[in-house]
Amino acid sequence: MAIETAIDALTLQTTDLLDVCTALKDTAATQISEAVAVSENAALIPLVVMARNLIDTQTMLVTYIAK
Repeated sequence: MAIETAIDALTLQTTDLLDVCTALKDTAATQISEAVAVSENAALIPLVVMARNLIDTQTMLVTYIAK
């Protein structure tokens, strides 16, 4: 009977460990996904600033030529 109890306890602990590992994997995957989204958004900022500067320059050039 002691062997059966030990096997049951080991099975329960293994199941609990697997649940914890799965939760950690899911959490890590979520954190990686969020980090990638933040990184992609941060990479767009210089492009938007450059586009704004280009539009401002073109506007000033058109204004200067129109005078």
